[in-house]
Amino acid sequence: MDDTLDETWRALADPTRRLILDRLSRGPETTGELALAVPQISRFAVMKHLGVLESAGLVTVRREGRTRWNHLNAVPLRRVYEHWVGTFADQWAGSLLRLQEHAERTEESAMAATETGGAARCTIVESEITIDAPRKRVFGAILNETESWFWPGDAGKRNPPSRIEPWIGGRFWRDESAALGEGAGELYATIATIRPPEMVRLVGDFASTHAYAGTITIRLNDADGGTRVRVTHACAGDVPQDKVREFDDGWRDELGNLKRFVETGAARA
Repeated sequence: MDDTLDETWRALADPTRRLILDRLSRGPETTGELALAVPQISRFAVMKHLGVLESAGLVTVRREGRTRWNHLNAVPLRRVYEHWVGTFADQWAGSLLRLQEHAERTEESAMAATETGGAARCTIVESEITIDAPRKRVFGAILNETESWFWPGDAGKRNPPSRIEPWIGGRFWRDESAALGEGAGELYATIATIRPPEMVRLVGDFASTHAYAGTITIRLNDADGGTRVRVTHACAGDVPQDKVREFDDGWRDELGNLKRFVETGAARA
């Protein structure tokens, strides 16, 4: 087992740290809010636990003035899942878990609609990964080789690749003219800000049937001889909980595919 998995296991070994991750799985929280959730230990102890989780890559931090917002970064958990579950679990175990999750999500959505009279919410999904390549290469892959790592569409269908037009106002889209007729396709978002090779921000609803406004900010920073890529997907409006989880799972997958493509040249199938 590599050092990254070892560090993840060590971070997960403590029940307080697992409690913190459980809370962050429902959304970002400030350090003060997390300290109130575990009154049996001091705020200083909570900060030490957060430091361990951050070192393991399980928590990312966004600061607003003097306030520290802690976000779950589930990429290391996905890595553990793929290493162990992908090797040892069978298809029935996965199917039963999906059935349980579907039932729980349906119940949560019904409760939210009953309690609030609707599904309006503001939410932020953050994912982060480190890629063993310089920023310029990673940035180029994100904008110019999108079809090699981004989601190819519904399983079992031969979909045209998704592409990004790398300029202000450029489309992040899927051109389906060849299959469905002139002008057909899906517009995910458009580029609002671009600063090579540091950041790109897109705005759009990712071709969703739900009524919401979204921004996707992708930041690149030098890290450990490579590039740390952080995706912040913020959306407000009619955003059901299952859609939030879909974004969370999706960006973890896409960052893993991006890493694999840049480091090995293996495009997503």
